[in-house]
Amino acid sequence: MNLNTIPIFFNHDWQNSLYKTDSILRLKYEYKGSTLESVFIIKKILGFKLLQIPNLMPFNLHFTHSEPEQSDYNAYKKEAILLSQMRKELNNFSFAQWKNSSNNLTTVPIMGHGVNCFWRQTGIIKNNKNTNQIFESLFFKTRNSIQSELNAFEIKSVSINQISELFLKDKYYSKSNIDKNNLVPFFTKYIHGEQLTPFGVIDENDVLHSFALLLKDNNIAYLWLNIIQHDLVSRNANKKLLWHCIVYAMDNGYDFNFDGSINPTLDKIFRAYNPEIKPYPMFSYTSNKLVKILYDLWK
Repeated sequence: MNLNTIPIFFNHDWQNSLYKTDSILRLKYEYKGSTLESVFIIKKILGFKLLQIPNLMPFNLHFTHSEPEQSDYNAYKKEAILLSQMRKELNNFSFAQWKNSSNNLTTVPIMGHGVNCFWRQTGIIKNNKNTNQIFESLFFKTRNSIQSELNAFEIKSVSINQISELFLKDKYYSKSNIDKNNLVPFFTKYIHGEQLTPFGVIDENDVLHSFALLLKDNNIAYLWLNIIQHDLVSRNANKKLLWHCIVYAMDNGYDFNFDGSINPTLDKIFRAYNPEIKPYPMFSYTSNKLVKILYDLWK
């Protein structure tokens, strides 16, 4: 990804369509041709004001630099100043979380004084090999699972209503900070605009086992949504779906990004496709320990 290109999920129209507008907080700071932008969802618990990472946002803090030829050290110094400006704003809140992309590992300047850093990881399959080479690099059980289900399942496009229905039924996303009332218009706009590409995996009885939504941004195709019907037993169906998404990304010139997870089960699934593992920093700011306890209980 070009670090000086604003990701689509930082676009105000995208955010206003996906989240309740009165809950969005946008921060922007500029210094000598460099810019920091961050986006949060404001929540209130027992009178405390908290800042959440917006769900379905691959990262919610982004730097751009207008001087592409500057040294890494000069960029770092500017990012340190911008981070210190954002840190002052956090004094108005009891708790905040944010994450950088895997392309920016600037962490030290904002550490301390209530700010902690912990590391997460994502898996990326670079678009520098053909799909046959990638398939041969998969773990043998993954290859066997995909091949064994070639005829049992079919990959099809899924309707916007199907996507919305499964989204609302999912235990995780049903509790997310997404504006549930605007799902159909959001999916309609960005699927028809081709920023989002949906795929589903269907069995011989035309039953949908799982679907995936790819978010295409610059040269990256994120596995933005992947929801499985857990009452259906075949795990291989979703393996075939993920492989189809990877092939689609490679055929259309994108790197494939699994979009990270701290869930050990998901991490195991992603690693079965032998991606390059990339770390990214995630931060939390807490004004006192009670607020952190309340937040953990609430979420």
